Amino acid sequence: MSRIKRFVINGIMVSITALIINTISMSFNIYVSNRVGTEAIGVFSLVMSVYALAITISSSGVNLATMKIISEKLAKDANCDLKRISKQCLKFSLFLGVSASVIFIALARIIATKWLHNKVSPTTIYFIAIALPFISMSSSINGYFCAVRKMYKSAFSQGLETIIKIVAILFLLNIFIGKGIEYICLALIIGDFISEVLSFMYLYFIYNLDLNKLPLYRNATSCRNRFISICTPVAITSYIKSGLSTLKQMLIPVKLEQSGTSCSDALSQYGLVSGMAMPIFMFPSVFINAFSNLLVPEITCFYERKEFSKINKTISIIFTFAFAFAFCVFGVFCNFSSEIGLFIYNRHDIVFFLKLLCPIVLFIYLDNIIDCILKGLNKQVGIMLCNILDLFVSISFICILLPKKGILGYVIVLFISEILNFSISLFQLKKATNFNFNHVNWILKPSFSVIVTTFIIRKLALVWNNTLQGLVFIIATFVAIYCLIYGLVSVIMKKKYKIIHY
Repeated sequence: MSRIKRFVINGIMVSITALIINTISMSFNIYVSNRVGTEAIGVFSLVMSVYALAITISSSGVNLATMKIISEKLAKDANCDLKRISKQCLKFSLFLGVSASVIFIALARIIATKWLHNKVSPTTIYFIAIALPFISMSSSINGYFCAVRKMYKSAFSQGLETIIKIVAILFLLNIFIGKGIEYICLALIIGDFISEVLSFMYLYFIYNLDLNKLPLYRNATSCRNRFISICTPVAITSYIKSGLSTLKQMLIPVKLEQSGTSCSDALSQYGLVSGMAMPIFMFPSVFINAFSNLLVPEITCFYERKEFSKINKTISIIFTFAFAFAFCVFGVFCNFSSEIGLFIYNRHDIVFFLKLLCPIVLFIYLDNIIDCILKGLNKQVGIMLCNILDLFVSISFICILLPKKGILGYVIVLFISEILNFSISLFQLKKATNFNFNHVNWILKPSFSVIVTTFIIRKLALVWNNTLQGLVFIIATFVAIYCLIYGLVSVIMKKKYKIIHY
């Protein structure tokens, strides 16, 4: 199977799986949000910021290290000892996961009282800590499957994890729903813990089946030094980044209170934006995230073989599709925020934030793709330094804007953060590859297509009938017209280019 064909097949399969999983997850999150309320979601968002810090400490670049080590070995020697190398990476990930688990068990009471303002008990942190070794090892196994271009093998484990999580949380919520916010958060974390453990068990089973098919070479060398060389800078910068990120999330409700809002209202507003609006924006990203993650091993192989022309060609192709997709999603949210917000949450306040924040999808989606390309170019430290700078700037603006502007200040901070991160990442990519930024193809063509499509849609005056079918129809109509206009503009530009050169 050719490299391109394998890349496309893996990307399509992972995208379809991710679409199904994310649809189920988002539907369930909407159900939970509507059932427990915005304040509980705000508190849970704070708990998840601690969870994210714990995952960062336990993983510490494990996924990237495993992926890059195996990709580098395959680029130099197709007959390298993948079995021994991948198992070494798995052992390192177990060590990191156990170490992080011990740390969080020891600090559970401090985290619950100081960071989470006694909104949850240390028991919640204990469950987070116990899950860390399983999360770390799963990260290593997923890195292996991505490196050998078999992401479809681990895709099913994500679906299994989602189903188990939903069943467990539904069961636990029925028991704990009337006992307060602390028990609601505990139910959500225990459900996540159960799904992580069972998902790892399945993932480890198919991982061993795959390794058993590989030959074992006696002269295989240790990958410890390479693993440490990748993980150490990523770990250090990740710890700083996650620490600052957690501080940022903790500061938001505090600074919102300083604007004159009560603690409950501050947590509700925070939950409304971070726990309800932002997940809607992230949902369409499943279509490009699968392909962007698969870029890491592909770019790594090109980089190891010094095939720089192929790197620039790949960037050009990926950017053409990514910009077209991002502008299309922006157009959908720009035109149908009211319909989407009212159908999903049946809340008018969420519509305001969807309309206000919709341009942010352009920067979020594209920044993710650039980061994956930079990881393939061995620029992961630069990415982390960029994120650290972004967090310092964000925290500064949070302290300045939120006490004065309230929740609108937080919206401004989100825009500053995403634009800054995107700009620095793009600068790093330009410096590393010296590719030519095609303003016409990547900016003017998709933006023109969105404007024309919006004009046509408004002339058609489509009416939403308050049903899922109606919402899907009007969005599908917009996407179809956008693709048609984009295709026509591409054909016209191509013919004009040929005439000029003729």
